Order: sequence, then structure tokens, then C-alpha cells
Amino acid sequence: MAPRDLSKSLQRTLTHLRPPPVKGGKFAMPIPSHFRPAAPFVQVKDRIPYWNIAPNDRVVVIKGGEGVKGKTGVVDRVERESNRVWLKESDFSVKKRQPNQYPGESLSPSYSGGDAASTFHTPRAFHVSNLRLEVESEGKAYVATRLRRSAVSWDRKQRRFSWKRWGLVTELAEGESKGWVAIPWPQEEVPTVSEGGELGDLGLGRRGALLTRPVFLA
Repeated sequence: MAPRDLSKSLQRTLTHLRPPPVKGGKFAMPIPSHFRPAAPFVQVKDRIPYWNIAPNDRVVVIKGGEGVKGKTGVVDRVERESNRVWLKESDFSVKKRQPNQYPGESLSPSYSGGDAASTFHTPRAFHVSNLRLEVESEGKAYVATRLRRSAVSWDRKQRRFSWKRWGLVTELAEGESKGWVAIPWPQEEVPTVSEGGELGDLGLGRRGALLTRPVFLA
């Protein structure tokens, strides 16, 4: 009886134990899952060239989960590369648990009760289509369903582009008025300089004049 060929049944290599490839090539380091994912890339032709939403504007979230839908927040910064807006309030952030330094590590709870010390909040960006700008008129707050701007011009004094913006408020459309309300730009926080010539209060003590164009932080 001829001996059986065992070359096909024996495991010759340990390639099945090799970890899966990571994103970015074999030289890239694996990224922990607790880091927030990067915003989707938006083609240049699909980006908003002139924004009508600026930092310090008040916006209303019209689309999202039950915890954020219908809430009002203040714009922290605008990302023009991804058409997304970041809000200042912690209500719009994602609560995550602190990762363990090694498997089986027991995190010490906070003295305030619960596991407050082992959790943290990560900011979350909202797409501009999920937000509506809040408009104030005669002491009342309204939500603008649409926004439009004037022609863009170059401000030689401030050395930047400037334009005006309007919002469509259906509650104010009465008689000959079509509901378009002029919306002023939010006030820009200007850093102050002390008497000694040093940069002091970084805009937290006083505010500058009205903006003619929003300042975006990418």
C-alpha cells in the first residue's frame, strides 16, 4: 500500500495568524476605535464657496437623533472642506468611555458617583443641510427656512471678501412683505492688547465691530 500524500493537509505557513491590513498601507499604524472618524471628503466643486453661517450664529438642528433634534446651539467653527458645522454645547457631542491601557484594567469611578471619570465627550460635526439659522426680529426668535446672499465684493480696508445675507421667515411674510429678513453677521471676538504691548485677553473681555464677512476656522 502506497503511503498517503500529506503535503496538502499539513499547515505549512502561519499566514492565517497575520493581522488584517490597516488603512493607509502596511506602514500605517492601526488607529484605535475610540478616535472619531474623519469627515467624508467633499470634492471642490461640491463645496460651498460663500457661507451664510458663521461662528457665534445660533442654529437649530432639524435632523438627527432624539437627543439633538429640535435643539438650538451656537456655532463654534465651520469646516469648508467637508460642508460641516461644529457646535459649542456639550449636548451635541458624543459620550464615549475611556479606553483601557491594558486588557482587564478596572477604571476607578469618580467620587461624584457613577463612572464619570471614565467617560469623556467627543465633539461631533453636523452637515449644513441638517441645520437652520435662527433669526431674531423684534425680540422674538424665528427659524429661517432658506438663506441667500448679496453679490460678493472685495473689501479693501479689511482685505477680504464681504457680502450680506438674508433669511426667509414664513411667519413674517405678511402683506407686501415676502418674508425675507436681513440678518446681521455675529460679532467678531477681537484679541485685546495690554498697555505693555503684550497680547492679553483673547477676545473674551470685549467684542469688536460687526462682521462684514464671517471668519471661518478650518
